[in-house]
Amino acid sequence: MTYRNKTYFVILLLVSISCFGQVIDTLQLTLTDKYDFRSNFYRYQIEKNPANMFYYRNFSFSEIFSEYHIQNSNKYYEVNKGKGLEGIKVEVESYQILSPQKHIVWGKAFYSKNVIKKVVLNENSDLENIYPYISADSIGGNLNNETYFFEGGYSYKSGKNILGIFGRYKAQQEYRDIDPRPKNLVSDLDIDLGYSRNILHQYTVSANMGFKNYTQNNDVKFASLVGKPVLYQMLGLGNYSYLFTGKVFNTSFSGNTYRGGIQFFNSEKKNFFFSANIERFNNKKVEENTNSKLTLSKIKENLYYISLIKLFDPSSNYTLGISINGTYKERSGTEFYYIDLGSHMDCIDKKQQYSHKKSDLNLSFLYSRKIVNGSYSISPFTNLINEKEKYVYPYSYQEFSDISWGINLGLNKSFSSGTHFFISSAVSWKESLSSENKLKMTGIQDSFQKQLKDNFEFKSSNYFKTNLQVKVYFKISNLNLFVDQSLQYTFYHQKPNYSQSISLGLVF
Repeated sequence: MTYRNKTYFVILLLVSISCFGQVIDTLQLTLTDKYDFRSNFYRYQIEKNPANMFYYRNFSFSEIFSEYHIQNSNKYYEVNKGKGLEGIKVEVESYQILSPQKHIVWGKAFYSKNVIKKVVLNENSDLENIYPYISADSIGGNLNNETYFFEGGYSYKSGKNILGIFGRYKAQQEYRDIDPRPKNLVSDLDIDLGYSRNILHQYTVSANMGFKNYTQNNDVKFASLVGKPVLYQMLGLGNYSYLFTGKVFNTSFSGNTYRGGIQFFNSEKKNFFFSANIERFNNKKVEENTNSKLTLSKIKENLYYISLIKLFDPSSNYTLGISINGTYKERSGTEFYYIDLGSHMDCIDKKQQYSHKKSDLNLSFLYSRKIVNGSYSISPFTNLINEKEKYVYPYSYQEFSDISWGINLGLNKSFSSGTHFFISSAVSWKESLSSENKLKMTGIQDSFQKQLKDNFEFKSSNYFKTNLQVKVYFKISNLNLFVDQSLQYTFYHQKPNYSQSISLGLVF
């Protein structure tokens, strides 16, 4: 069965389950629950443990929609991620209470097809998973992208104990029909197990553990052997392997992630949440041009996350909240060195040459008030980020510190006609506190020099961002439909990057 057929099968399965499970829930009740601002202030914490999904929503809900989206950047963007994107997506999502206080199932599946525009100096997919060890050339071009995604979970409650299991799978392919012609195949499998137990009547303590297996195969071909560009095997901050550049066109990446977390929260009043998580990721790059399948590099990454949320309910009509989230990530890269003996290559050394460290501290506030058949919210926030990237020899270094702040506004309103509005808007500003670089430019190709300079300017620039989402639910005959329109503009020195999407869907 092909990836596309598997995805369509999962979509039909989710539709069938949701139709079976949703019997008495009205549209107004389900939408009020789905867009409840108080609940959405902490729901992202609930999602971290499949056992805690029992506390995610109060009503069953399912929807299916198709979407058209477009993104475009002007001067300020990272060239190896592309100048823009245009495509379509079909998605179905469901959360079903099969048996109150006993069985919960949920899932999502989608298929998307995109054109990623003007990707330069990167012939791989999933840059965030494999950087800095990518294959690059100076020509690049548009990339065709297809993604097949499905996930699902099940949670079972027995007395004070809850068990949960969750799985996610993404298959992706990217390719180009003109030189250079990469063909990238990505497989990404996630599995999570969770356990929670109610203690002290109101409180719940829980723990989860997860495993991820990731692979990517990259094969770059050229139909024309005349004037073809050099394919560089990059090492970070403009450096590349002299031995394998121009010789290796077929590579693979394989790695695993191990993670675990603990949570402690008030499961009755849902006004206090604490969670701490850790992830450890490793990935290696192997050349596939020879039978030796030499290891070219390895990545190790540790991620630490901690969160604290407190909600206050002075009356039944309004809620106050505060959320503090901290993330710290450190990635190291090790290179393998070989000597060419003619008939084969021998590994003579390996060194840790690359490092990337990033810390992120977020502080958010919530004011939410109920109104007739709805609610509205005001949520200010601020974010402090520090990022350091280094290559040991030849020495290159860059560091960024910036602060961003803004406000999120939301309105959730039902009308007697059966129409329901959800409106979300935000404005934010980013200001660079400091930026510094000591980048080695001597001996580096002109295209990589320009990339380093442009990326440094992009990361150290201030911006103003605004976005708006309007989602309208309405009824035609016995069908509950919705239209969703989203817009976002980011202004760098008066030159905007923008994205927009429009969706048409069905609630069932």
